[in-house]
Amino acid sequence: MGMNRFLSVVAVDLFNSIAVEKRPIRLMDYLPLHDLLNPFHFLPHTTMLHRSIFACALFAAVCFLPTHSVHADMYLGNGNSGFGGVLGTGSLELTQGTGADSTKIFGNFARGGGNFNDALIIYIDSETGGFSNTSSFNDTADELRSGVSGFDGTDRSTVNFAAGFEADYAIGMKVFGGSSTDFAGLFDLDSSSHGFVTSVGTGGLDAQSNSNFTFEFDLADIGLGLTDDFRFVATYLNSTNAFRSDEAIGAGIGPGNPGNGGSVTFTNSLLFSSVPEPTTALTFGACLVGIGFRRRRGN
Repeated sequence: MGMNRFLSVVAVDLFNSIAVEKRPIRLMDYLPLHDLLNPFHFLPHTTMLHRSIFACALFAAVCFLPTHSVHADMYLGNGNSGFGGVLGTGSLELTQGTGADSTKIFGNFARGGGNFNDALIIYIDSETGGFSNTSSFNDTADELRSGVSGFDGTDRSTVNFAAGFEADYAIGMKVFGGSSTDFAGLFDLDSSSHGFVTSVGTGGLDAQSNSNFTFEFDLADIGLGLTDDFRFVATYLNSTNAFRSDEAIGAGIGPGNPGNGGSVTFTNSLLFSSVPEPTTALTFGACLVGIGFRRRRGN
């Protein structure tokens, strides 16, 4: 078999092995040992076109390799324990997926002291415009919407966001009793009725005593693309009567529960920075390799 045809066959088989059949590859199935140790032994006998086809097929196949989450940030509670330290001594980890999941954000809330008896609300600033506080929210259609609003129809506990932070979306999480035991939802904020975007809960919400509670959403769900950043803060309250705790992720809230009728004011917000998936760098590297071959041939 000529070298040009050899590379064409190997390219097709590489792509089929990795991307389609998901089986491991062994280059020794294609090349003798001395060629593996010295690839330049056979590459000079091929055309630039076939070398390019081989390189593109190899790197395209790599893009289909099973990938795992790689970019993660940990955010700690503010240390307060008005509701037992569930959020105040807990933590939130946000992780961006890779490969097919590169636009997904995976969340893991690890509770601190006490059971997860109340509602965790995460306010997200991801778009231009939004709300600088929750004082105008009146949606009380269900417990999570009331929690997002900080309003039970009578009593209100207002969240004031730091300068420059304008909330666009909110994630509400709560372990309910009875037949509804597992729910976390993403809402598009609105003064009269928060728009339901999608369910985001994936695990742990079946019991208040669990240590970890997970959720996930797509960056597109909050109006973002692959490399866009967002900011957030989190609070913890009784969503049935708008009684808010002093527990939060974000600075500015001192010890002592503000309750229902009080307010909290954040002095900062937390940033989650999205990153390009690693395969982008690999593809760029492949282009550089191709340029190198072309220059070597031209010299």
